[in-house]
This record gives sequence, structure tokens and C-alpha cells, in this order.
Amino acid sequence: MTYDEFEKVTGEFFDEHTQKGYHICNGDEDYGFMWQGCPMCKRDLGGDKFQIIAYNPVTDDQIEYRVCEDCMLYTAYGYLDMFEGEINTK
Repeated sequence: MTYDEFEKVTGEFFDEHTQKGYHICNGDEDYGFMWQGCPMCKRDLGGDKFQIIAYNPVTDDQIEYRVCEDCMLYTAYGYLDMFEGEINTK
């Protein structure tokens, strides 16, 4: 996956949730290593998983996701300095 593809797929995840009134933020949980893929970027890589939360303030609904480190950092900062071992020059 290229960085542009990563941004496209994660952007679709954010769009899907914001259109329904959800806000996406990082949670407090570090789940450690898991074999499951990432629901945000759709990569099937095992690795450390972290909590992000989709919260709808109107309905008070909350959805928890376990995402890869790249997606957790992308959620926090809106970009990545490094992607799959390469320096991101974008």
C-alpha cells in the first residue's frame, strides 16, 4: 500500500463516520500485539493495536475500534512522518 492509498482508505473511514455525526479520537487503550487486521486502513497486518473511538455527541453513541499504530498516529496528527519504513515527503 502506498501512502496515497493509505490516505484514501483512512479518509473514507473518517468520511463514513463524520457523515453520521461521529467524531473520531484516540482512546487510552494499548491492546498490545494482535493478529487481526486494521478496520481503518484495511491492512491485514498483525501488530500492536490501539484504541480509537467514534463518538456521536447527539445520540451519545460510542464505537470502539482497535487500529494499527499508523492509523492511531494518523488520527492524532493527520499525517505520518514515516510510512512502511519510508520517510514521508508529502
